[in-house]
Amino acid sequence: MSRPAVTKKEDIIAAALAMFRKKGVNNTTVSDIAKEAHVAQGTFYNYFRSKDDIFAEVLEKATEHTLEETQKTVQKEDIGPVEKLKLLVQQDFMMNRRNDSLFDVLHEPRYAYAHQKYIVNRILKLKPICAGLIRQSVDAGYFDTPYPEETALLLLTTQKFVFDPAFFHLDGTEILKMIAPFGNFVERVLGAKHDPTMEKDWKQNILQYFGDGIK
Repeated sequence: MSRPAVTKKEDIIAAALAMFRKKGVNNTTVSDIAKEAHVAQGTFYNYFRSKDDIFAEVLEKATEHTLEETQKTVQKEDIGPVEKLKLLVQQDFMMNRRNDSLFDVLHEPRYAYAHQKYIVNRILKLKPICAGLIRQSVDAGYFDTPYPEETALLLLTTQKFVFDPAFFHLDGTEILKMIAPFGNFVERVLGAKHDPTMEKDWKQNILQYFGDGIK
């Protein structure tokens, strides 16, 4: 019995993700994806026009996965809204690092528009979730801002663009130097008290990714 069309399409997307992570986007061919999905190359073209087309679909799936993980964090009952926001920042950083082999190609000039579109899409989908947590923190007396929606947009945009190597070419040492000023910016825009644990957590994430050789 043949597999349903929706399932077969999902199989091809999963195969593309696996190959992009293994070989990189540029080094992966449509033939590679078809072989990994155990389908004929012609079957690939029944669902996608090109490798770039399925790459866009893979990026959308990555965003969906981020949202699923974000929702799990938001639904935690053992931590408060401030802790949830801190955890979301850490999770987002590490999820992006796990997908570096997938995202590296977005730093190439020919993918500039796709890259910006991808980031903006993520920001807009994460905005209501972050705004909700900021609103909860204001109600609980942790933050003091009358603009939770706008603040969420500002924080997400700053984080997504400043720390993206395609826009600001910061190495590990330079990123570490950004922790204190970024933390200060976050606290000021949220109207929050200084929390030294946030900087410590961010530093640990960055050292884990770049290695202990940076100072």
